[in-house]
Amino acid sequence: MGVSKKYNAPYSHLLKLCKEVDIPIPPSGYWTKLNFGKSVTQTPVSGKL
Repeated sequence: MGVSKKYNAPYSHLLKLCKEVDIPIPPSGYWTKLNFGKSVTQTPVSGKL
C-alpha cells in the first residue's frame, strides 16, 4: 500500500502487475514488524523479471 501511495499508482493495479511477474507481496504486518526490529521472513524473488 505504501508503494502505491508513494508513486500515486492504484493499489489494485500494482497488485495485479506484481502477481503477473511473480513478485511476492509482504504479508500483513511485515513493515510494522520490520520498523520495530522484529524478525521477518523474506520471500525470494523468482528469476522471471
